[in-house]
Amino acid sequence: MTQYWVNFARTGDPNGDGLATWPRYETATDEWLEFGSDIKTTRELRKEKLDLFDRVNARPAS
Repeated sequence: MTQYWVNFARTGDPNGDGLATWPRYETATDEWLEFGSDIKTTRELRKEKLDLFDRVNARPAS
């Protein structure tokens, strides 16, 4: 994780040699970099819970 932060601070891009690619977030693909015993790209991480925040915080139609 530290190397991702260092790369981001240095270049504006967290990716670097020897690291799993941290994908740019796009709502269409909803890809995340998941840190654990393996570092991997996953999709729709906690989708139901995060979608709840969108519904709760949505502004009423005017």
